Amino acid sequence: MKRSLSFLAITALMGSHASSIAKVSVSSDFIEAGRANVYFDSQEPSADGYYVSGRKLISDNFYLVGEYFNTRVDSFGFRVVDLGDRERVDRLSANDDFKELSIGLGYLYQISNSSFFRFEAKYYDFEQERRSNFSRTFNNPLEIEQDVTYQRAESTGSIIEAGYKAKAFNSFEFEIGVGYRHIDAATGMYTELSASYLLGDNWKVSLSTEQGDTDRYMLGVGYAF
Repeated sequence: MKRSLSFLAITALMGSHASSIAKVSVSSDFIEAGRANVYFDSQEPSADGYYVSGRKLISDNFYLVGEYFNTRVDSFGFRVVDLGDRERVDRLSANDDFKELSIGLGYLYQISNSSFFRFEAKYYDFEQERRSNFSRTFNNPLEIEQDVTYQRAESTGSIIEAGYKAKAFNSFEFEIGVGYRHIDAATGMYTELSASYLLGDNWKVSLSTEQGDTDRYMLGVGYAF
């Protein structure tokens, strides 16, 4: 909860000045990429990596949308066990790789040249790969036991989202949204907040978050065309 307080303050400040909305359209095609931190089940540690997202208009109101996350959690632990006449050291190192892909169709409801509502329905694919290395080392005499395992799990489902986006002060965009994700393993709702600073007519820097069973924090650079 504490991680989102500053983000909420920024969004509230921008929303309070909505009367200063500029006249430049925000409903253009775009591609965005950047750093992602994902807290699955809202627990530490976070999975760190990157994301790529984009939108392509296919008519005045309908568009194709897609998003991809590739993140990882690395963990390591050990313990020393006293066996009396000798010691045993247990070591465990593990890598969890998470890949998430969502693609679908969206609908834009234009309110003005600088604000719109969006509605999206997407296919969602979640994949987790876990590689672990467990070893036991004995002394007096030296003896080593080692075990390497690999596991893979995949779930598919759907996402429904709705959001509102607007431009303010000629240099900022803000967006708020709500979504519902359903996959084989879990189902839940989440909220989205995003604030962007525009760098000219095409480039922008964005800070975004998603809050729900899975918490996400993204910092990226986008290009509109």
